[in-house]
Amino acid sequence: MAHPINMPQVGQDIETAVITEWKVKVGDHVEKGDVVALVESDKAVFEVEAFEEGTILQLLFEADEEACVLEPIAIVGKEGEDPGTVAVPGRVSRDEPAAPAAEAGEPPEESPPGVIRISASPSARRLAAEMAVNLERLKGSGPQGRIIKEDVLKAVETGSEKGPGPMSAGAGESLKTETGNRVIPFSRMRQSIADRLTRSVHNIPHFYLAMKADVTEFLAWREQRLDDAGNRISVNALAVKAAASSLLNFPRMNAHVAADSMTLFRQVNIGIAVTLEEGLIVPVIPDASSLNLEEIAARIREISESARRSVMAAGPPGTFTVSNLGMLGVSEFFPIINPPEAGILGIGAVEKRLDLLPGGKVAARDMLPLTLGCDHRAVDGFYAGQFLQSVREEMEKIELWQTL
Repeated sequence: MAHPINMPQVGQDIETAVITEWKVKVGDHVEKGDVVALVESDKAVFEVEAFEEGTILQLLFEADEEACVLEPIAIVGKEGEDPGTVAVPGRVSRDEPAAPAAEAGEPPEESPPGVIRISASPSARRLAAEMAVNLERLKGSGPQGRIIKEDVLKAVETGSEKGPGPMSAGAGESLKTETGNRVIPFSRMRQSIADRLTRSVHNIPHFYLAMKADVTEFLAWREQRLDDAGNRISVNALAVKAAASSLLNFPRMNAHVAADSMTLFRQVNIGIAVTLEEGLIVPVIPDASSLNLEEIAARIREISESARRSVMAAGPPGTFTVSNLGMLGVSEFFPIINPPEAGILGIGAVEKRLDLLPGGKVAARDMLPLTLGCDHRAVDGFYAGQFLQSVREEMEKIELWQTL
């Protein structure tokens, strides 16, 4: 029986995404896991996979069109099968809301005097806004003369279609003012980050707890152990594994929080904060609690590399986030919660500390700073403290990292 391939949920609080490229055409055979399309959100490009084997019977959207998340974008079934009646979601445009259909015999609506309606794809509009290209000056090469992203890129190359005024600089380019200061316009990604974190700070009552985990034995063990590719398991992987194990016993930390309720998740999906040149992105390790330490380390390397190429596999939303600045020598920091999650774990740089051991002996120990940011609507200090204590104890368990 024919079934749809839906637009994935490409990010929390993201309602639409643009199909930037189809990797298949009608009649193509696909296996489970094959990439069928690339879709673009405000932050990155995601790969959409086929969930079952079959033949592509219908593509419901053109490239460069925008669709609502979780709505059908293609139909897959047996070769020659009728795709059936699948409701095609209306084409979405954040720039131009769809106008109501005219009554029979009613003349088509005309644009108000002085208003020019421009036919352009959503990705072309976003790129034009970032690069300050005046769409009125472009000639579209898409269907029915529609302006597409390639038309904007071509205009940027020639430099002849920039709009007037101070926003004529490219995305991220410094602008000189009359006073000699420089103004750097936000890219779309940076604006999305700014909006999201502003909402987080204003709407979420944050509080923070801090502890230090003793990672002396772990660091000594990992120096002697390499994987097949010659990589050592990172402290970040250890923190993710410890957090994932602890979240199973503290479900209120593995949750999404709304204004009047919270959703507790059975599956632990941990987001990893990855820094890009233009901003921050949080790819997710699904079902992290089911993976061993070596598997988590491999997944972190994989998703971090994909994130830096701004192409990621679409997956489930994160339920908890880990952010690490230790590689920069940052001893301690207070991360902002990634809404609608209930918490975030910050990892600092390993520091040496003299410790008094049993018998009165003094020894140098490697201590890892842990900072837990919590949503006070979801958890209180005692509960969060127990969770952070569990994370520390898991990190110090020899069985956790010696038994892979």
